[in-house]
Amino acid sequence: MKKVVGLLVLAGVVVGMWWGASKVTTQDSFLVSLAFGFPKDDEIEMHVVISMGMTALEAPRLDPLKGKVNWEGWVTDHFELRDPAGEVVQLFYKSGSDVIPGNKIRGAAEGYLFARVKKGVEYTLDYTPKRAESTHFTHTFTAPSADVPVETPAFKRA
Repeated sequence: MKKVVGLLVLAGVVVGMWWGASKVTTQDSFLVSLAFGFPKDDEIEMHVVISMGMTALEAPRLDPLKGKVNWEGWVTDHFELRDPAGEVVQLFYKSGSDVIPGNKIRGAAEGYLFARVKKGVEYTLDYTPKRAESTHFTHTFTAPSADVPVETPAFKRA
């Protein structure tokens, strides 16, 4: 009997994740946690949480030659950071963050995006949940000059 109940609970979780993932293309915003830290000279580090919900929508591919998950490809496919001139700022994948404590985020993190941005400059960060669809969400921010703890802004549907 316990096995049946366990299977029903597991099935409910899977259906719930599928249902939630299918609603992304109809929602007006997407919550993404980010923080800033380690200011140095005219730059500061930006860290962005890659949540389990993001990878549930479209998982990163496994590189068969290296036997590792291709996080760099996943980041390139799903995120783009641009400066005011429209130039793309490179984002890097990290498995952990010195800026975002794990107990300060919503849900669980699969990893983190990292970039060095110039203080006082306005940037736009785009998130595309599924490569094959045109739906994407955007957030514009001005890089702070000092540490900013975790925030979870609503990226607006663009």
